[in-house]
Amino acid sequence: MADISKEIENFRSARYGREVRGSMISLAEKLNQEVEAGGDKIDEQVEIILQTKEQSDAAVETAKTAVQRANESIDHADQILTQATEQADRARDEADASEGSATLSRSWAIGATGTRDGENTNNSMYFAGRSQAQADRAQQEADRASQYSQIVAPGFYFEPETAMLYMKAGAGVDFTIADATLYWKVVA
Repeated sequence: MADISKEIENFRSARYGREVRGSMISLAEKLNQEVEAGGDKIDEQVEIILQTKEQSDAAVETAKTAVQRANESIDHADQILTQATEQADRARDEADASEGSATLSRSWAIGATGTRDGENTNNSMYFAGRSQAQADRAQQEADRASQYSQIVAPGFYFEPETAMLYMKAGAGVDFTIADATLYWKVVA
C-alpha cells in the first residue's frame, strides 16, 4: 500500500488555492496509481483464481472419473467375490458328497463305518475268498478237461470163432474184468 501521509500533510497545510489544488492533485494521482496497481493486482489475482478454478474443475473431473472407475472395480470385485463364494460352496458340497461316497464305499468294501446295517462283513475278503474258491474249482475242471482231452475212444473187435473181445485202439482208459463184468476207468 502506498504511503500518502506526505500528501495528506501537504493538503492540511495548504493555505492558498494553488497549494490546495496541487496537494489534491498530488493526492489524487497517488491514489489513482495505487488503485491502478491494486486493479492490476486484482486482475492478476482474478487470473490466478480462474486458473485455480480450471485446475480445480479438472481435478474434480479426474476425481469423478477415478470414483467411477473405483465403483466399477468394486462392482467387478463384488462379482468375482460372489462367483468365488459360489464356487467355494459348490466345492464344499462336492467334498462333503465325496466324503459320504468314500465312507459308503468303505462300508461296502470292509465295513466298520457304522453307516448301514449289516456292514461288518469284510466284503473284500469275503468276495476274494469266493473268487479263490471259484478259481480253484475252475482249475480242477480245467485239469479234468485236459485229462479227458487225452482220451481216445477205444475200438473193439469181437472174434466169433474164439469168442474173444479185442481192443483195437484207445488211449487214456483202462479196462478190467471182474466177475464177468467189464469195467473201465480214466487213467490219470
